[in-house]
Amino acid sequence: MNLDNQKWAAIIHASALLGLLLPMALVLGPLVVWFLKKNESEFLNEQGKAALNFQMGILGLSFISVLLTSIAGFFFLVSMLVFATGLVFASIAAYTLFIGKDYNYPFAIRFIK
Repeated sequence: MNLDNQKWAAIIHASALLGLLLPMALVLGPLVVWFLKKNESEFLNEQGKAALNFQMGILGLSFISVLLTSIAGFFFLVSMLVFATGLVFASIAAYTLFIGKDYNYPFAIRFIK
């Protein structure tokens, strides 16, 4: 893994932090960077897919828990916790890849293969 790939892999994962500004950016950030860089190396292609798969799962769980908030207000806290978990794991992934180590998200559903 070369230094340029490390940097771009970290940016792919860190772009999910744009979700702090707009929840859909949780997925749109990694999607845009992955789309621009996926053809440059297989490593960046795989990292983009990993980031997208994890963040799509987080966004889906957040959406479901927000819908369940109408049944019980407790689910609002669950949705905030799920959303925060996505941001924390994106930060960990970005840092880990930036320093040159491999990272695999826990409990990621593979939507994109």
